[in-house]
Amino acid sequence: MNRAKYLFDAATGTVHAWPDGVSVADTELLYSTPDEAVPGFVEALGAPPHLTALILKWRRRAGCFKAPGPAASCDECADHTNRGVNACESPLGTAWRPTPSVMSNLILVLTDDCNLRCKYCIFSGQYEGYKSIRRDKMSWETARRAVDRFLELNDQRPFRSIPRRKLDIAFFGGEPLLEGPLLRRVVAYARSKRKAHYNLCFSATTNLTHLPIDLAEFLVDNEVGLLVSMDGPQEVHDRYRRNRADGGTFDAIRRNLEKLYRIDKDYFHKHVRAVVTLTGNSDLLAIRDFFDSDDPLVPPIDFVGNIRDQAHGEFHEKYPADTRRAEKQYHELFDEFRDRKRRGVPEPEGSFFHRLFESGLRTLYERTMFVGIPGRHWTTGTCEPGRRIAVSTDGRFHLCERINEDFPIGDVERGFDLDRAASVLGRYRDALPDCDRCWARALCGTCYAQACDGGDFRVSEEMCDVTCGGIAQQLIALYTILEEAPNALSSGDPLMDRNGLLELPS
Repeated sequence: MNRAKYLFDAATGTVHAWPDGVSVADTELLYSTPDEAVPGFVEALGAPPHLTALILKWRRRAGCFKAPGPAASCDECADHTNRGVNACESPLGTAWRPTPSVMSNLILVLTDDCNLRCKYCIFSGQYEGYKSIRRDKMSWETARRAVDRFLELNDQRPFRSIPRRKLDIAFFGGEPLLEGPLLRRVVAYARSKRKAHYNLCFSATTNLTHLPIDLAEFLVDNEVGLLVSMDGPQEVHDRYRRNRADGGTFDAIRRNLEKLYRIDKDYFHKHVRAVVTLTGNSDLLAIRDFFDSDDPLVPPIDFVGNIRDQAHGEFHEKYPADTRRAEKQYHELFDEFRDRKRRGVPEPEGSFFHRLFESGLRTLYERTMFVGIPGRHWTTGTCEPGRRIAVSTDGRFHLCERINEDFPIGDVERGFDLDRAASVLGRYRDALPDCDRCWARALCGTCYAQACDGGDFRVSEEMCDVTCGGIAQQLIALYTILEEAPNALSSGDPLMDRNGLLELPS
């Protein structure tokens, strides 16, 4: 930090300015110090007397600096145990039930086949527990039943009361555009079944190397959003994104982007986005220059992600990460981003800086803080089961499109299985017994797809160390920027942590 030391309170998710001279060990003792002993505690530390009033205020207003209380009891525990369902470990000890945010996203895996052979693909056979590319395809009957189930779920009373609820139907693979006729039929059918209390949106995640003109015109006419896998300029993209003949794919994507641009420029600007995958060997500076150029055929970025795990899998054995260059380039770009924030330079939503830095820092700044609810329990920040429903080619429901197939939560015949979803959530939590004691639990993004392994969930100590280290660096980056530009991510005063708590003792 530039000018101050900060403390993150894991029980509430709040951040507080903290005197420099107070050690970590002494800070830990504070949590077991009763209110009446706080003045003596502060005096023994040699800290400013004003810290006493601030600690007591933080405790009263936010529940900070208190040892966690006992977990709330759950009257249904015996029933859950009898059914093999570990649903009582949700926050506040209540049995898990899906919230209205659930069921809003249907993902149809139209085919497991793909016309590319990307070196880092999660379905390349290099990652244990994941399926390999195969030729299975979804039938029309399976797709129709999946749409019916999805729309039936969203026609229930709790959802009907939400005005203009947005429902997304996404097409995934393999390469979904290889199944253009099925995609077109699904869009037409879903629209014919739509009800007035929700809106339907469609999208496809695609490598965009296969795009017949009639399919291109259909996508444009029906405003189907496209998330195009594009890793940067040709020399970066073609390194790992290869076709079956081991040739580069950049030129084919470029031709199809130009095809869409010629059909309808407005559609291109509104509905075509890039998905960038970083491997540890990616040239971050070249990627930044490429996506922030004035080239009209380079789409804005929707998401910047990393391959599944830098430490495991055959890909990393063949192509070891150049960690020294990656860190050097990352810090160079962050320093430039930090300077831009200091000078008040806005970051366009689809820019590389926005997706690499700002969107994550903004999410961290806007995190949920459990003010006044001490002792609340989390596992990780993974999404709620059923928020997405991914349907495999055989009609089974899964937690998302990236998890392996060992954890189904229903199927097109019987629909969404609440008990199975709760059981999967319980198995996931049981595999992470140390999470309740981890300072970063509420900010951890370790999800089912990252933790699934051999029919169960496993998270290594190494993965936890990397995750916690990354969260710490994100917090440092956030408050480094906010010290220099308090309004960089908000119209208010971020250094007051949105609750008037972040006051530095004088």
